[in-house]
Amino acid sequence: MLYALILAGRKFTKWPGSPPSFQSRDPAWIASYFIWPYAPGVKSTESIFLLLKSNPFGGLVSLDLFLFVGNLFSILLYLACLFRSKQVNKSYAMVALAVGLIAVILLIPSRPLVEMLNLSGQYANASSAASKAQCLATGDTLLAAFNGTGWFMSTLLGAFPC
Repeated sequence: MLYALILAGRKFTKWPGSPPSFQSRDPAWIASYFIWPYAPGVKSTESIFLLLKSNPFGGLVSLDLFLFVGNLFSILLYLACLFRSKQVNKSYAMVALAVGLIAVILLIPSRPLVEMLNLSGQYANASSAASKAQCLATGDTLLAAFNGTGWFMSTLLGAFPC
């Protein structure tokens, strides 16, 4: 459990003990950022809808698809921390697992990927200006919560378990 605290004082470029496959994916993630840059707060809701309609995968990547998927896989990390540290202090390990799972659960509503994808389809199929304005207003509401309290608490709590 104190592994993160021990590592905080060290300077390193890659996570010690991480498998080579994880380290070799870093260039792909960096490249995907330049292909599909981060969109919320930077691009307008209309341009995000158009990107999602023309290139759904690229649009989802620009809405932090990899962060969402990575956080789901972090459940495995939290379980590994539980099994590793329950030999030292079982109750502390269980609390750390609970905090980690809460962090993952908090991220799910703060990243409205499917909602934005569905709204982009409704926006493209809207026949009147009022329907398009309604879709844009709903998209603005979803994007307003994108980097809100849920995301902040998920980031904060996600750092504690390991």
